[in-house]
Amino acid sequence: MSWRGWAAQATKRAVLALELEGEVEGEVELYRGEGRS
Repeated sequence: MSWRGWAAQATKRAVLALELEGEVEGEVELYRGEGRS
């Protein structure tokens, strides 16, 4: 895998970890209709 692919995967994992930590806030955003589709 290229370094770009590795960086993209690492970024994706970091984002997933942050989303898990902010899961409640994410659900609130979904109820407001501002969440990601």
